[in-house]
Amino acid sequence: MNSIIQSLRAGGSAGGKRKKKTSTRSDINDSFESLAQVLQDDFPDCQLDQLTQSLTRLASSQNAFKNLDGMAHEAYQRTNINGNEVDTSVAGRAQRSAARVAATAEALWACELVEILDLQLLSQTEEPSSSEEEESRLKESTQSTRKDENSKKAVDSLEENEEAASLSCNGNRIQILYNGKINKRNGGDESKEGKKGCISLGKSKLSVLVLYEEDYDRGAGLEHGSIMYFSCSDNHQSSPNNNNNKEKRGRFLVVLDDSISEDFVETLQILSQKPKRVKLSTGLIAGEVVSVQPQLYKAAGQVLQSIEPYLRDPNRSKAAIHFVGRSLAGGVASLAATILDGSIPMPKGKVSSDNANPSSSKRKSSTKRQNKKMEDEADIDVKEAAADAKKSESGEEDKDENDEGQENPIDPIMSEPLNGLGRARSSALSLGAPPSLSGNVVAAYCTSFIYGDDIVSRTTHETLDHLRGRVEKTVHGGFLGQNLGLVSDTLSLTMAGFKSHAHGSEGEEIKLSIPGKAYLVRPRRLGGACSIHEVGNLQKGGREALRANLLWQLNDILLSKSMWKHHDLESYIQGLDRVHLRSSSESDDSLL
Repeated sequence: MNSIIQSLRAGGSAGGKRKKKTSTRSDINDSFESLAQVLQDDFPDCQLDQLTQSLTRLASSQNAFKNLDGMAHEAYQRTNINGNEVDTSVAGRAQRSAARVAATAEALWACELVEILDLQLLSQTEEPSSSEEEESRLKESTQSTRKDENSKKAVDSLEENEEAASLSCNGNRIQILYNGKINKRNGGDESKEGKKGCISLGKSKLSVLVLYEEDYDRGAGLEHGSIMYFSCSDNHQSSPNNNNNKEKRGRFLVVLDDSISEDFVETLQILSQKPKRVKLSTGLIAGEVVSVQPQLYKAAGQVLQSIEPYLRDPNRSKAAIHFVGRSLAGGVASLAATILDGSIPMPKGKVSSDNANPSSSKRKSSTKRQNKKMEDEADIDVKEAAADAKKSESGEEDKDENDEGQENPIDPIMSEPLNGLGRARSSALSLGAPPSLSGNVVAAYCTSFIYGDDIVSRTTHETLDHLRGRVEKTVHGGFLGQNLGLVSDTLSLTMAGFKSHAHGSEGEEIKLSIPGKAYLVRPRRLGGACSIHEVGNLQKGGREALRANLLWQLNDILLSKSMWKHHDLESYIQGLDRVHLRSSSESDDSLL
């Protein structure tokens, strides 16, 4: 992996050292101030400082639930003598513990992949403080580039000759097939090469890196990243003949990253859009409606169209396809895997990289217009899907509007639609991704990680509406009224948690959730470790589901001083590194 990072670092920051991103957080209040800017449109009579103070007071209500959860966890750890060992007498416990180990290892590896694009992002968006520093940086960068001249030439010629970019990692040959360039967020002159492969996500550009591992011979889809995936490596090392006899299917690694995750206000504005309803043409229930996050859904279609030629390579038709992403790019990764598996269709219409920007220089007015536009698109999409379903029932063939009266120019080999092209071969792992798909789509091949109080993983149009209602009760009134509002807010959060748990999957087709299975990593005071819990839409009931709805507030925006800090990639790396995993009493060497 180090060789990959070094080769992609060519032309990046001087000396290859990772520089810290310029953060918009100067103190704790900045977290609440960014959220207050998003809510200010609904409270025109309130000043920004007044909304910020109201959010700070509301955070104390939810802090009570965090304290209850922390005390319960600490009491259990102190009273449980065999807390570091798995009780194999309990049915399914060892299997669940093993799954947590495999998922944690997979997530740490995903962090490394995301960091590869992070290095490129920093090198292309960083502004020099002076001309002298710029000249020094360019000089050092040139020296670093000369050392890795062969790697740089390989990266620069990816789009012309994919076979030229070949690397080696852990003895396996890895090819860099696609490396979408990132443009500066503020626009400017863009070269022809810079525009190629750029995918818009708000004002930012989504970066796409496609790697191909020829010697990959393990699971795909649901089996990708399982405990067997990691245990197989030992068998291959001890028995070389196994590696020769087993067919090598290959694997695509599609790594996504975006620069918008550092802009808190724009991130929340994108997530505040109403879900888009899409009617399915296939499935157990005819005409079933699912909901998707509109911006991420459109970006997922762009990603698949950008890498389509590689996915359609007949020599790689059995290869596993694994998507990795963080923040909004993580949501795009999950939706792209879901489309490839055939669970949801491709976005309607021609997908273009020149999207309309959802937030202009005047954020307030543009946000309202964008939300209205998304509502209209959602209604139109449902009507179009219904018409398509009627045509399919009557035996009529669907025709594209642009191809009316013309012969089909598509090659017969390329005629297979993208949705379903990677059925049983697609999977995704996301870090800090937002809810992007309704819970009635069981995307078990998608895995997500949530760290602590991460606000992005809890933000939807619905949760922001609920937060507006909470703020409205406490923003006005004197000292007595504000304190009464806090008491009622605590009670409403409790009732909302119980209702969410009791209703289960009722109305899940219109609510966005995190696709597939999700793991919540919570930092703990005791021993400085982190606990890990399986949550997500696959966990419909049980004790963990009740804790997720009530104590962890996964269906509400959890206001805390760490809600933005926990979204950083560094926080995820440190949290995953401190996850408390249990060992088996039967073997001192194995972790379960």
